[in-house]
Amino acid sequence: MRLSSSLKMRAYSVGALVVAVPGLTACFGGSAAEPVRDVVLVRMIPQAASVRVGSTVNLVASAVDAEASPVFNKTYAWASGDTAVVESRPGGVFAGKKVGVANVTATVDGIKGTAVITVTP
Repeated sequence: MRLSSSLKMRAYSVGALVVAVPGLTACFGGSAAEPVRDVVLVRMIPQAASVRVGSTVNLVASAVDAEASPVFNKTYAWASGDTAVVESRPGGVFAGKKVGVANVTATVDGIKGTAVITVTP
């Protein structure tokens, strides 16, 4: 049995018994109900990084809800604002292409987090 104190719920199973009491929701059988948690912020770690031409740097993004709690199981779209300076690769990996500075982003549910990467010789 999975309990949740959230009233804003989304049930994913068919044929499961769902019992709702103000302030408490329980699901018996089937799949547990999952709370709907909207992403309001994407944190980038680090917010500024340096990489040499020809090398890579890894960034991490973390989606956060309105209560500053992490939101898990999200897929991020990674991008570079200047692909001539920094190339975006899957999983938050960025490659230095030429000396310069570029903003890079991780986007989830339409919310963007931004970091700055400086490419050195």
